[in-house]
Amino acid sequence: MNKITNYKQNIIALYFFIFSLGLIVSFIAIDIIYLSKKDSDFILTNGKNILFEKQDIIKNSFLNSKRILTTLNDSKYLQDLKIDNNIEELKNIFSTILKTDENILQIKYLDINGKIKVDISQNITLNNFDKKYFEILKERPPRVWFSNIFTEDNYYIDVISILEKNDNFNGIIILSYKIPDFKEFNLNSNLYELSLFNEDKFSINSKELDNNHFVSLKLNLPTKETYILMAKVKNSALNIQYKDKIDRYLVVSLLVLFLSFIVSLIFSKYFQKLNIILKSIQRRNINLDEKIKSRTKELKESKKRLSDILNNVTDFVWQIDKDDKYIYASSHVENILGYKVEEVLDKTPFDFMAKDNEEDIKKYFLNIKEKQLPLKNLENKNINKNGKTIWLETNATPILDDNGNLIGYIGTDRDISERKEQEKQIQLINEELKLLNKTLEDRIKEEVEKNKLQEVQLFNQAKMAAMGDMLGNIAHQWRQPLSYISTTASGIKLNYEFNILKPEDIPHSMDEIVSKTQYLSQTIETFRNFLKEKKEYQEVILQDRVEMALNIVKASLKDNHIYLEKIMDYTYPIKTNIVVGELSEVIINIINNAKDILIARNIPNPWIIIELSQQENNAILTIEDNAGGINPDIIPRVFEPYFTTKDLSVGTGLGLYMSYKIIKESLKGKIAVENSDYGAKFIIEIPIVKK
Repeated sequence: MNKITNYKQNIIALYFFIFSLGLIVSFIAIDIIYLSKKDSDFILTNGKNILFEKQDIIKNSFLNSKRILTTLNDSKYLQDLKIDNNIEELKNIFSTILKTDENILQIKYLDINGKIKVDISQNITLNNFDKKYFEILKERPPRVWFSNIFTEDNYYIDVISILEKNDNFNGIIILSYKIPDFKEFNLNSNLYELSLFNEDKFSINSKELDNNHFVSLKLNLPTKETYILMAKVKNSALNIQYKDKIDRYLVVSLLVLFLSFIVSLIFSKYFQKLNIILKSIQRRNINLDEKIKSRTKELKESKKRLSDILNNVTDFVWQIDKDDKYIYASSHVENILGYKVEEVLDKTPFDFMAKDNEEDIKKYFLNIKEKQLPLKNLENKNINKNGKTIWLETNATPILDDNGNLIGYIGTDRDISERKEQEKQIQLINEELKLLNKTLEDRIKEEVEKNKLQEVQLFNQAKMAAMGDMLGNIAHQWRQPLSYISTTASGIKLNYEFNILKPEDIPHSMDEIVSKTQYLSQTIETFRNFLKEKKEYQEVILQDRVEMALNIVKASLKDNHIYLEKIMDYTYPIKTNIVVGELSEVIINIINNAKDILIARNIPNPWIIIELSQQENNAILTIEDNAGGINPDIIPRVFEPYFTTKDLSVGTGLGLYMSYKIIKESLKGKIAVENSDYGAKFIIEIPIVKK
C-alpha cells in the first residue's frame, strides 16, 4: 500500500514535475516572445516621451530668451534712449534683466562699428564670436536669431538681435542664455542616459553608444545645425532588468515545482507577485507625480519671473489671440484704462476705443494681420472707465506657430494723452504764428516797396552828383584850350589894330586854334561816349576801361597839381565780361574823393597811384593816395548811404555807396578800404568772366 502510494505519489510528482517543466518552458517562451518585447516597447515608448519632454525644456530656453530680447528690443523706452550718450543707463537696464532670470549668462551691446560698448555677465567666460555675428548681420538675417549650442561649463545659446532706430541700423544685442544641463535631466530618469548629437552625428556631451537600446529625436530648434537628442538605456538598468528576469524565472520555476504540493502557497505566491506589480505601478505613479509637481513648480516660477518683468514696465503689456481677444493683460491696465485685469480679459482692444476712430483702427489692424506685420507707434483714441478720453500709442509683434500661422499678437500700450495735448497746444501756437507771419510778410512787402523807391531815389541823386562831377571834369578839360584860343585870337586882333600883324603868322595861329578846337571836340566825344554807353554785358579789356576813366579826370588832377601814377601791364590784356561803363564810374568816384581830400587837407606833393593786376581768376585794382588816411572809427561806415566826412555843400555821401552797390551786385566782386602808410587804399576784386 505504501509502495503504491509512494508510486502514485512519485507518478503524480513526476506528472507535476513534467507539468511544472511545461509551465516553466511555456512561461519562459511567453516571456521571451511577448513580455520581453512588451518591456522593450515600453522602454522605447517611455524614452520617446522623455525625449519630447526634454525637447520642450530646451525649446523653452529658446522661447524665453527670444521673448526677453524681443520685449527689450521693442521697448519704446529703449528706442527713445540715445544709446551712445547713455551707456551707463544701458548697463543698468542690462544688469536688471540679468537679475530677473538666472539662466541669463551674459548680455552685450555692440555699436554700429562692431565695438563692444556694454558687457554684463555672471562672472563667467564664454566663447567670443562677436565679430562673426557682426559680419553675419551684413546679410540682414531675421530680427532675432540664434547661434548653435555651445558646451563649455554651461550649455548655452547666443540670441542675437538687430537694434534699429527710425529703421536705421543702431548696433546689436547679444544675449547668452543657459540651457538646462543634461545631468539635471538624468536626475529624474533611472533608466536612461541622455546624449545630444549634432547633424554630423558627433556626440556633444556623452561617449559613443555601447548598446543598441536607445531612441532618438530630431530637435525642432531655430539653429543652423540640426541636433539629435538620444536616450540610451543605462547598462546598470539593463543589468537590473536581466537580474530581475533571472530571479523571476527562478521564482516562477520554484512556484510551479511546488504547485502540486502547496496550492495555497502557489496562490499566495501569485497574489504576492500581483502585489509586487501593483507596488511597482504605484512607485511609477509616485515618480510621475513628482515629475509633474517639479515641472509645474518650474512653470510657476517662470511665469512669476515674467510677470515681475512685465509689472516693472510702466506700459500696459498685453497679448491677444487670433480673434483679437485679450488672453493676458498686465496690472498697469488699471492705471491706464481704469479697468481691472479680469474686466479686460476676453474683450478686444476695440471695445475700449472711441467710436469715432474704432472702425478706422479695425480696418488698419485687419490689413496688418493679413500681412502678419508688426504694429509700430499706432495712435488710437480710447475711453477709460471714468468716461475720460485718453490717447494710447500701440506697438505689437505678431506671434506665429511652428508652421508660420498667426496665433495672436503681443504688445504694449503707452498713455500719450499728455503728449497729444501738448501737440494740440503747439498746433494752436503754430496757427497763431502763421497769422503773425502773414502779417509780418505783408509789412515786409510794404517795407521792400519803400526800400525800392528809396533805392531809385538814391540812384537818381547819385547820378545827379556824378553829372556835377562830370561837368567839373569837362570844365577842367576845356579851360586850358579855351584860354589858348582866346589868347591867340586876342593877339591877332591887337597886332592887326596896331598894324603890326604879319601875314606869315596868321596860318600858324589859325592851325593852333583849329588844333585846340579839335581837342575840345574830342573831349566832348569822350564824355559823350562815356555817358551814352548801354548798361549791358560786353567783353572788355580792363586796361582800356581804366584808361578811359583816367582820361576824364586827369585834367582836373593836373589843374590841382596832383600827380597821377598808373601801374598796368599792357602786354597782357585782362579780358572779362562786365557791364560797360560801371567800372569807369567806380574809378572816377574814388579818384574824385581822393582829389577832394588831398585839396581839403592841403597835402604837399599830392599823388594818386592806380594799379591793375591779375591773380588767378580775379582782377585786382587798387587806388591809393597820400592824404593821410581815414579815421579807423569810421572806416566800417564809408560805404553806407548818405555817410560823408565832407561839408554838406560839397558831398552827398552817395558816391562810395553807389560804387559798393556796383561792385557787389553788378560786377559780382568785392570792394574794401584800408589805411596804408601814406593814406587811404581802395582794393577792388573783380572775377574774370568769359563769354
